[in-house]
Amino acid sequence: MGLGYRAPFYDDLIAGHPEIGWLEVITENYLWDRGARRQTLRKLRESYQLAFHGVSLSLAAPEEHDARYLRELRAFVAEFEPVRVSDHLCWSSLGGHHWHDLLPFPYTEENLQLITNKVLHWQDELKRPLVLENLSAYLAVTTSEMSEYAFLGELVKRTGCQVLLDVNNMVVNSLNFGLAPLLELEHIDLASVAQVHLAGFTRGTDFVIDTHSTVPAEETWQLWQQVCQRRADLPFMVEWDAEIPNFGELLPVLRRAREIQEAAR
Repeated sequence: MGLGYRAPFYDDLIAGHPEIGWLEVITENYLWDRGARRQTLRKLRESYQLAFHGVSLSLAAPEEHDARYLRELRAFVAEFEPVRVSDHLCWSSLGGHHWHDLLPFPYTEENLQLITNKVLHWQDELKRPLVLENLSAYLAVTTSEMSEYAFLGELVKRTGCQVLLDVNNMVVNSLNFGLAPLLELEHIDLASVAQVHLAGFTRGTDFVIDTHSTVPAEETWQLWQQVCQRRADLPFMVEWDAEIPNFGELLPVLRRAREIQEAAR
């Protein structure tokens, strides 16, 4: 089992936690830094495997590759040799401007070919498969020709990329749009899933928001159990980005996820 690394966890992790095998770090928090932040990663890497999780790839944007970002990422990957390099199946840039929103797009054959070409290019440059995450969304694109998961499943077939299956995102979308997550999951070959995210969401008046600010909801635990019954050896981790608890409060969450997985074996 793994953990999304956040700075408040540093002292506890350095002290050693053999239950935790790997840490996921947000790529952009370290990519451009050559000083203290890089040194933090070097120290963590002595005890844990690292996985890089980006937010800037913007594969669905109608623009060419960001050559500078690719150059820096290639060097970053070469230095730390992470077990996985992941990002989101979305767009988050236009005209050279980047923002933090991870936006959906029309799931069409035209966009599938566009993103196929981009993924193949990035994989060729990085010499490894990209791992792409399903989104949580708050608006539906009415011009799609297929579902997000059918699109992602076809992208895997055409490129050999892998999937970062965010179980919480599946639940958020199911509640916001009335989707059936298990039916959507049928579009994904679970053999292509390289990693799983577990997290918590916040219930609003009219919809739920993927805040990563609390423990996973019961709906998320139930879906995780269903996933484990189909494949019980998936690397999994917990994300926590707001209202971050003490490290000791995270361990029971991770252990519950592990117990669900072990019970499915």
